[in-house]
Amino acid sequence: MTCGCASKGELRVGDFGMIFAFEILDAETVDECGSTCDAEPIDVSTGVFAVLITDPEGTTTTYAAPDVTLSTDGTDGMFELEIPTGLFDAPGVWRRQGRVTVGGRRWSSPIVCFEVLPNLD
Repeated sequence: MTCGCASKGELRVGDFGMIFAFEILDAETVDECGSTCDAEPIDVSTGVFAVLITDPEGTTTTYAAPDVTLSTDGTDGMFELEIPTGLFDAPGVWRRQGRVTVGGRRWSSPIVCFEVLPNLD
């Protein structure tokens, strides 16, 4: 086994309080190759939010308001979830995705995979 320096943003079992941010972009502005470089953010200020977190075993936990909040005023397409105590209870590869419904339409963020590492104890 090799040991190295901790990487920036490293998550470990039992960690909490960090922020997962999500950005919703208008898919209608995505080019034919899937690039969202010029995509415009959706105004999510009046949105209904959901954040889905899937653990390494495949169990999904869904968070909504008041746990999911706007990052700013919502016109930038940004919202966030502060990780609650007890969520990261196992090491392994986890996944996260944000969703918002605005004006009868639903948008989903990309699915992001991340690793939760074990502790020494």
